[in-house]
Amino acid sequence: MSSISSFIDDLAGSLASRTIVRRRMAVVGRQCGRIRLTSGFLAELETALHRAGIHTDRLLNARSTKQADWVRFSATAFAPSEVEFGCEKQLVNLVVDSVGKVPPLNHLRIVRREYALPSGRRIDLVCQEIARSNNGDIVAVEFKKGRANAAVVEQLAYYLEELQSTRIANGRAVRGILLAQNVLTRVNLAASSSRSIEIYEYPFSFRRVGAGRSNGAAHQRDFA
Repeated sequence: MSSISSFIDDLAGSLASRTIVRRRMAVVGRQCGRIRLTSGFLAELETALHRAGIHTDRLLNARSTKQADWVRFSATAFAPSEVEFGCEKQLVNLVVDSVGKVPPLNHLRIVRREYALPSGRRIDLVCQEIARSNNGDIVAVEFKKGRANAAVVEQLAYYLEELQSTRIANGRAVRGILLAQNVLTRVNLAASSSRSIEIYEYPFSFRRVGAGRSNGAAHQRDFA
């Protein structure tokens, strides 16, 4: 039976001679020896892809990924303009590619995506802080496609409290990171009262170049 590791090896070989490789998810499943695209399989596949340094142009999620869907794979991250943020789950795909590379996620490694808490609530991304002792903090990363308010911070605080008691924490310190397109001022005040939560904005803007009337300042897209 084929496995995820053999699929990754085959994909890496194809990417050695091409920039982007397209695969239908039904074919990916068969190559990995899976008939159904279960959440467990897709989570395992995404973890394996991340470790191999292979990027996808969309989030592989059991609720939205179908057998007939085409997915593009690349050895380099897809440009922001190629990613559509139609929902928060699509934003996760871009952020995952930034883990271990871009501040404030550069000192983290992925542990689990869409981690289900005992209450049934799900954390977008659970990471572990990279430490020599292999006992780094557990970090819950949450995303908001649009504006974040005080209720979002309170929700993340609740998640952290519940996460602390789970096996995945295993007695380690637990903290949170909230990423939002923009944040209300009072949210920063709410977060300052909780040392375990950090908040970051990811601004997007454009500047016209060449002839034209617009001379607005340029802004780079960044999570820091």
